[in-house]
Amino acid sequence: MLGTHNEASMKRPVIPCHRIFTRYGQSGTPVSDWFPHLGGVIDDIAVVRSMFCKEVNHIPAAIESATGHQGRLLDHPSLGS
Repeated sequence: MLGTHNEASMKRPVIPCHRIFTRYGQSGTPVSDWFPHLGGVIDDIAVVRSMFCKEVNHIPAAIESATGHQGRLLDHPSLGS
């Protein structure tokens, strides 16, 4: 039946994360147990913790994320340039 669930009956996150995060370095950046050696160099790495994209489809969103421009045209330099 639609509408029978309320927010209290739903558990978040929907897909649980079974990773253990440990804070490393002077920055105290949390690093997952999937990357055990990354903690030793975490203060030398730039970590992007937030991004915003106006596109809703995958390919245009990937282009916007890489170039900073909306649209399907690849006439702008990308993040790796």
